[in-house]
Amino acid sequence: MIISLFFVSVLLASFFLLRSVKKKKRQDITLSILLSLASIAFLGLYIHKNHTIIVHATTSIFTKGEELKKEEILQQQTSNFILNEPNILRDEIQLEAPLIKQLPELPRGCELVSLGMLLAFNDIHVDKLELADNVKRNPAVFERRDGKTYFGNPNNGFVGDMLALNTPGLGVYHKPIAELAEQYAEDLTIYDFTGEDFSEVKEQLSMGRPVWVIINSHYSKLPESEFITWHTEDGPIDITYREHSVLITGYDEENIYFNDPLDYQDSASKENFIEAWVQMGKQAITIY
Repeated sequence: MIISLFFVSVLLASFFLLRSVKKKKRQDITLSILLSLASIAFLGLYIHKNHTIIVHATTSIFTKGEELKKEEILQQQTSNFILNEPNILRDEIQLEAPLIKQLPELPRGCELVSLGMLLAFNDIHVDKLELADNVKRNPAVFERRDGKTYFGNPNNGFVGDMLALNTPGLGVYHKPIAELAEQYAEDLTIYDFTGEDFSEVKEQLSMGRPVWVIINSHYSKLPESEFITWHTEDGPIDITYREHSVLITGYDEENIYFNDPLDYQDSASKENFIEAWVQMGKQAITIY
């Protein structure tokens, strides 16, 4: 009712104002002013009686506006995240890394030569014999007594003779290799992700990073008969003389591709290769 009186008074005030302009009658101007004052009074009375409703409606409008603005910002942030997310876990990838051969100088130096290829991929060129001189050595001496074999743990340094196969020796695992890499790539990140799932290997490859790994020379899971127990400074461990190291450079649905320091093969069945890698402790290192 009050709002209706407000509109009526506004219309009448407008009518008398227009008529006063045409006929120039003071009484029309007076009526227009009085009706304008009345419309203001009606509006004030309406606002007073409906204060709560008006405040709620106004607040809702601004709140919805803020919510829409926040939602728009969130959508933009989400969109930017999606656009900036690296293209990981591709269906296939093949990287080009320099192939360095370990023979004839390093019959047991596959781990060092594979590291040399990884360093070379990152424009750090180090002679394989220099790497051999600087890798941490395990001082344990080969010994057999009481039907047991005593030798060193490859996680603590290179075990045995690196330069000849007619004397006792084996190789080295990921920890000393990561330490050696840090000496030459001190301005880069040495990422030792040993123990992670093979999907992490694929992710690193998808980001353009070859991966150093410990495998075996058959590139497939070995039978238990290929392993023997060594008693080391850290207790008994199972080792195989088939232990080998390669630099993984790619994969597709069926195969794993790699640079082999012995140059035996450049690819192997993905299923077989992963099983062998898991068997050898999921050892993996990359540099970026």
